[in-house]
Formats: sequence, structure tokens, C-alpha cells
Amino acid sequence: EWKNARGWYQKKLDKKIIAITHSKNGLAQSFNGYDDFVLSFGELSEIIHNQTDDWYKALSSVNAVYIITDITNGKQYIGTSWNDNDGLWNRWKFYVDTHTGGNVEFENILDVNPEQYRNFRFAILQVLPKNVSKDTAEKTENKWKKKLFSREFGNNKN
Repeated sequence: EWKNARGWYQKKLDKKIIAITHSKNGLAQSFNGYDDFVLSFGELSEIIHNQTDDWYKALSSVNAVYIITDITNGKQYIGTSWNDNDGLWNRWKFYVDTHTGGNVEFENILDVNPEQYRNFRFAILQVLPKNVSKDTAEKTENKWKKKLFSREFGNNKN
């Protein structure tokens, strides 16, 4: 019922408190759904390194087609995860650990500017079942690459 974060002390104090969540660097630590977030590299790194339970449970229980956007130039990269024990969690953990996720184009970008990964934003385009086949995952990924022109104007080279 509160209109903004400051409203609780400005006007009415008779509002019921339903929950209090802690945040670090502005990131609410609870997972609120697959469509309800865009994570900076720093936020994703914090979630992965802290192995935040609700995020781990959610991201490891599915595969997905995801998008990584470089906010300095708007270039997008579309990727997918499939048939891994920890689903999307493991794929995104690889990005956190390596900064590139093994993508040749990201490696080239970081050769020019080693800190560029800090400008990457992560989001899910489509959730896929945990047991999705590689073929189905790649077909779905290619559909999104075509729709978003990420080969022509983005960071997808395949």
C-alpha cells in the first residue's frame, strides 16, 4: 500500500508491515520470479558467491534462454543453458567465474577493455524445462537471436 520507499515515515504510520527484506547494493536478496529481474554483473556475482538459497533453488531448477546486454552500447548476446545438473545457475556461475562465459566475442571485448564485463546486465527471455534437449534449447535460442537481431547488431556471432 505504500507508494514509495520513503512514504513509511512521511505520512501514515498505521500501515501493516508484511515483510522486511535486507539488501546489499540495492539488490533485494529474495527471488521474485523469472520475469521480474535484470541483474548487473555485480548483483549476479553477489548472488552466486553468497549462494543465496532462493536464487539457487530457482535458477538451478530450470534451463533458460537468456540475454546479456552491454549497457554502454546496447549490444545484446543471447545464450542458453541445457541439461546441466544446476541448470541456469551453473551457466551464469561460469560467467561470474570467467567474466566471459567462454564466449569468443566477450573475450575479444575484454581484451580491449578488461573491465567491460561490469557493464553486462543479465535477464531471462524464456524459461526452459530442466530436461530440455540440446537441440530444442538451440532452436529456441536461435528464434530469439532472429527476433532480436543479436547476430546482426549484437554480440552473437554464431
